[in-house]
Amino acid sequence: MAEQQILNKHNRILISQIAFWLMVVVNFVIRKIPVEPFDSALGMAGIALLVLGALTRSWSAGYIQKAKALATTGPYALSRNPLYLGAAFMLAGIICLVPDVLTAVVMFGIFIGVYYTTIRSEEEFLRGRFGKQWDDYVLHTSRFFPFRFGRLRDAFVPGWNFHQWMQNRGWGVYAGIIVLLLLLWVYRIYLR
Repeated sequence: MAEQQILNKHNRILISQIAFWLMVVVNFVIRKIPVEPFDSALGMAGIALLVLGALTRSWSAGYIQKAKALATTGPYALSRNPLYLGAAFMLAGIICLVPDVLTAVVMFGIFIGVYYTTIRSEEEFLRGRFGKQWDDYVLHTSRFFPFRFGRLRDAFVPGWNFHQWMQNRGWGVYAGIIVLLLLLWVYRIYLR
């Protein structure tokens, strides 16, 4: 069962990566869509959302011990899926930097399709692995956006761990943002 979930997750990630690169080719090579200047209001909002997403993902990556323990403190006290919430902030940031309606619709469609099925699959795994502890956690914590604040004090419980952050490759999101911004800058200045 766990092997099948891992295979399904890898397939979803592969599909989303193929769709992303297809979108890049169509938008930047064929359609030649504009990129927002970084110093414009929309550009600064995009960069702020990228940073917010990266910080959310970093906060989460330092708490989660995948499949070993149920993370219920730190960002997991506010959202059962803060890593994916961080990814949503980052996607919103990209859409601010590349303000194209078709791109936004397709990217959000891919995001919702991939993450919805991933979340459902992970919830099934966690319910089977942690039973009542998972069921109690679900009662008090929102699935995605932090709408329930009854566990707000648990969000600030010490427990973030640098080693865990490194093991979960929390640094990768920052490298990705730097590469993305560099590519968008090069495209905007030299290739368009």
